[in-house]
Amino acid sequence: MDNIKFTKTSYILSFIISFMFFIYEPIILYTSNIDDFRFNIYDFLKIAALPFSILFLSLLILNIIIYKINKKAYLNFNIIVYVIFFVSYIEGNFL
Repeated sequence: MDNIKFTKTSYILSFIISFMFFIYEPIILYTSNIDDFRFNIYDFLKIAALPFSILFLSLLILNIIIYKINKKAYLNFNIIVYVIFFVSYIEGNFL
C-alpha cells in the first residue's frame, strides 16, 4: 500500500511541474505573442517534448532514490517540489 502512495504522489508532482515549465507556460507565452514568432505551436511542442521528458524522468528517478534512502527526506523533497510548483504557478499567472 505504501508503494502505491509513493507512485501516485511522485508521478503527479513530477508530471505537474514538468508540464507547467515546458508545456503550459510556453503555450501561454506563444499565444499571447503569436505575431512575434515565425513558427507555429506544433513545431515548438516537438522541441519542448524533450526537456519535458527529461525533467519528468529526472524528478521521478530522484524521488525513487530519495524514497529508498529516507522516507522523511522523501516527504520533505515532495513538499519542496510542490512549493516550487505553487510559487511558479502564482508567478506565471498573477504577477
